[in-house]
Order: sequence, then structure tokens, then C-alpha cells
Amino acid sequence: MDIPHSLFEEKLEKLKHTKGIKLDTDLAAYDLKDLVEQYKNVYLEARGEKFPSGAESDRPTSSH
Repeated sequence: MDIPHSLFEEKLEKLKHTKGIKLDTDLAAYDLKDLVEQYKNVYLEARGEKFPSGAESDRPTSSH
């Protein structure tokens, strides 16, 4: 993706600090949904385009 991992890690650490928790696993489902949106914004800012929403359908299918 060519986006520094630290940009994503910064969002995760900030969320944990805001929630007053230390472990990633202590985040609730709604926290993780918020984090995904923040990650999408990181992608948008770094790449200048929205994160692809249909990535699975864009992959070539196997001919097995």
C-alpha cells in the first residue's frame, strides 16, 4: 500500500488512550468500526482516493 504503518498505529493508540485502555482487545465493536473509518481516512489522505470497497469482486477468479 505504500502507506507508513505508523499512520495507522497512531490512530489506534490515540483511540486506546481516549478510551483509557491498554490492550487492543479491550476495544468494543463500535470502537473498531470507528477505527476502520479512521483508517479509511488515512488511506484517502495518503493515496488521494477512497479505499476500494469491492476488493473481493475485483480479484481474478480461480478456474479450478
